[in-house]
Amino acid sequence: EEVTHPDIIVHSVKCNVDKTHDGIRKGGTRLANEIINFIQSDTMKRREGSDSDNGEVNVTFSLVGNSLGGLYSRFALSKIPYEIPLSTDNSEDDDNKLSSNIKVRLFPNIFCTTATPHLGVSQHTYLPIPRLAETIIGAGMGATGRDLFRLNSDVMNDGAAAKVNAAAAKTVKRLSSFRIRKDSNQNIESDAEDELDCVIRNMCLDDEFLVPLRNFRQRIAYANAYGTDFQVPCQTAAFLNDNSGVGHFLIGARSLNNAVALDENAEEGAERKRNSDEQGDAKEGAVPPFVVAILR
Repeated sequence: EEVTHPDIIVHSVKCNVDKTHDGIRKGGTRLANEIINFIQSDTMKRREGSDSDNGEVNVTFSLVGNSLGGLYSRFALSKIPYEIPLSTDNSEDDDNKLSSNIKVRLFPNIFCTTATPHLGVSQHTYLPIPRLAETIIGAGMGATGRDLFRLNSDVMNDGAAAKVNAAAAKTVKRLSSFRIRKDSNQNIESDAEDELDCVIRNMCLDDEFLVPLRNFRQRIAYANAYGTDFQVPCQTAAFLNDNSGVGHFLIGARSLNNAVALDENAEEGAERKRNSDEQGDAKEGAVPPFVVAILR
């Protein structure tokens, strides 16, 4: 009897259950490995009974991350390659393995986060707290707390230019090596050299993280605009930084469906931004028109 497989599979990751205190890097690396391993396993099941040992398989994937899971997902993107070899030969002979590899090509579709502290929580807490208190609280929360409170950003001030140049060179090297995976059984490991860098800052500014994110057909960030989210305030969940020059604009929930269509139409999207600007000027104290997508 022929086994049928669904066209769409929803996979709930388990790699970070009870392991959320060792930092964004390690959590994101575990997530990348689980995603890759799941795609390999599912592809193998779908090809059972197939006579062909070579060829290409196209897989479209989307990611939805909630809270810390959104940061894990953004970091994982820097580790997930565009092509994954799928060995169909159990032989230990490397030559035989290479001759029977199937290439799984990955196509990013939608990347979505909900209540994710994209800018960290330093200066983005529900009630303002001094930097000294942030340092104490962050240190007490382990590596993840240090990442979220951007404690490593204080170290970045010394020799910043040299560190930026070194990071740029490392990014170029990674972008050229991580895009195609060489071994189907190879597990990705986190880089110990990155532990001294501010991962929140890097994910917001480095091409190593921005290029994979840019390849998604659509990117959505949901935030609570009512000011009632104690853990993840609107500003950090929606990339709202007062010093940012990025032209985000406000989308209400009732017009969110229309906004998806407008995203595909640059002319109408520009018209919506102009209308939003006019509304912002008309209402004193209105939210500035540089928001991503806000949940109301």
